[in-house]
Amino acid sequence: MLYLIIFVLVLLLFFASFYWVYKSIKPYLKSRDGRKSLLMWFSILFLISTSGYLLISHLMKGPKYFEQGISQLHGSKFVKDRINDFNAYTYYSEKLPKETDNPAIFQVELHGDSLNLYVTCTMKREGEQWKLINIRQDSLLKGKQE
Repeated sequence: MLYLIIFVLVLLLFFASFYWVYKSIKPYLKSRDGRKSLLMWFSILFLISTSGYLLISHLMKGPKYFEQGISQLHGSKFVKDRINDFNAYTYYSEKLPKETDNPAIFQVELHGDSLNLYVTCTMKREGEQWKLINIRQDSLLKGKQE
């Protein structure tokens, strides 16, 4: 029941925000100069948000072996047997090995629905791709309960 109330509240706020935006820009839509001004501001906002997204994704991007390792962990039988799947992960970027290390060994905490799995992964480069060759379980802890 609580989820239904939250869903309805979010839906109402969603439509209310669109209505507020429409009421705010409606006077500008009536004249040619207003439409030009509105188009210019939306273009500027689009450029700023796209640039911000690209900058943040570049800064937050991990090494190739790490990105490919996380992707391979999602399909791993080892992970599925222990926590079924994970929806988030935590790692320390300072502890990640250099891109040139082969094999690359890193530690990551995988957050499942009710369990957190701490693993050490070993990645080996094969050509341009990285392959997950070993997963070692460090610990398995019960996650936060809601």
